Amino acid sequence: MKILNAMIGTVLVALFTTAAVAGDDTQKDQSNADAKFQKMDRDKDGKLSKSEAKSDSVLSEEFAAVDQDSDGYVTEAEYAAMVQEPSQTSPSQRQRPSSDYDR
Repeated sequence: MKILNAMIGTVLVALFTTAAVAGDDTQKDQSNADAKFQKMDRDKDGKLSKSEAKSDSVLSEEFAAVDQDSDGYVTEAEYAAMVQEPSQTSPSQRQRPSSDYDR
């Protein structure tokens, strides 16, 4: 019984440690994304135009897909959503949630 308790304790410590490290990485990624957005936003209006987005090849290529509301600008929230998505797929390959109107 003592061995089982020790094993459970070890697993719990490993899980909490992994979660803490993953959280730190997520915060670093978000911080880096925020800094990059601010650097690209040359006119400091809180959104990126197509010309401002040209400094980021992925964003420039996928601008229309990242611009979720199709207003011609990428907001900080839209950029953050792009950064948080898994990097295996580009924004144009990601599935968007369907609505009743899509059926």
